[in-house]
Amino acid sequence: MPDPRSAVRRLIALVREVISLYGRLGGSQFAAAISYRALFSLIPLATFVATVLAQVLSSSRVDQQDLVSAIGDQFDLSPQGVARLDTLISSVPSPWSLAGLFTLGLALWGATGVMNSMQKTLAVVFDGGISRSLVRGRLVSGLLVLGALGVILAAVVLSMLENVARTWSERIDETLGWQPFGFGLLLGVVVPAVLLFGILVLLYRYLPRRRPGWRAALLGGGAAAIGFQGLQVGLGWYLSGPADFTQIYGSAAAIFVFLFSVYLSATVFVICAILTGVLEDALGGEPAAGAPTTLPLAEFAFPGPLREKLVAAILSGEKTTTTGLYEEYLREGKALEEPRSRSLVIDSDGRPVAVIETLEVALRRFADVGLQFAIDEGEGFETVAAWREAHVRFFTSPEMIAALGEPPVPIDDDTIVVCETFRLVEIVG
Repeated sequence: MPDPRSAVRRLIALVREVISLYGRLGGSQFAAAISYRALFSLIPLATFVATVLAQVLSSSRVDQQDLVSAIGDQFDLSPQGVARLDTLISSVPSPWSLAGLFTLGLALWGATGVMNSMQKTLAVVFDGGISRSLVRGRLVSGLLVLGALGVILAAVVLSMLENVARTWSERIDETLGWQPFGFGLLLGVVVPAVLLFGILVLLYRYLPRRRPGWRAALLGGGAAAIGFQGLQVGLGWYLSGPADFTQIYGSAAAIFVFLFSVYLSATVFVICAILTGVLEDALGGEPAAGAPTTLPLAEFAFPGPLREKLVAAILSGEKTTTTGLYEEYLREGKALEEPRSRSLVIDSDGRPVAVIETLEVALRRFADVGLQFAIDEGEGFETVAAWREAHVRFFTSPEMIAALGEPPVPIDDDTIVVCETFRLVEIVG
């Protein structure tokens, strides 16, 4: 039978790791970036949606006023906002004209801003900051905007169905004295919650380049869906009770409320993305977590005080770069590490201590290594000269000469070195 105390300890450790990563990765800055881009993507997105809706309304018998009212209810628009949306839909040019295509293209491009911020956030969490190219990133963001359009339309339809079901239920209740089936609860709460859960799972599963497993994505998406629902309830209570933004900001209160709610929602999104990444490592979705002994070994320096110092720097997160001689790879017939490959760090006794993941590998002249790379080696270098002196001493040490064999490798400005950037995935052992 599982020990409840052990489960509680694991849960506490999980929460602590997520909070630690949120701080180290700058999660609050990503949440702020998403909310900022959301503010400036809202109008282009509304224009894009209005263009599509205008065509739907012009080609069908749907009453425009009912649909506009449903959209206003979904986004909590003021009466003035609903009136402006009605005017906007009526004035949008046909997308099949030159002006319409131009408007549609600009709106789609502008609406991709918040999606780009979400992609960059997940790239930092899952891919070590390695994001898609500009063109591919915009294409993916465009597809996400189209997906958002589908979600908005689905939400509008659900809102309309909920209103119809509520009216129908009230009439039956007045006539027969009973409420039928709880359609209002089903369409107003259950279906939107399930839809939100599915969207978040798909985002966490398919948007990163290094895709997490289904178990981690389901757990992370579930936590995010619960967080969003709790945030809506709490924010609704806060804005209707203790907080009165209109007294402070006047007519601009709607903007501040919008930014406040989007920032909190983005914070939930970022935290649960980090949670998904941590769960992926913990659940063994990658060989690094499931079977670390099957990974290639990463041996830093030679056994002894220097290796112990470097291992300690890796475990503390201070060391994220390392430098090796390219000639060593050539003489030993080794291939260069590849981005996203993982290896097992061992200490002086050969015991596994950590799993690291390669983020970037570059060949550089010895004289071209920069200060930031030297600092990130985690050995306390404050100048490139100090970094250079320490590496010349190591590369010309008797241990290194014995390991490489004859002839000795000359170390000068033109010596080619392998500069690797990595991240700590997990501590083992």
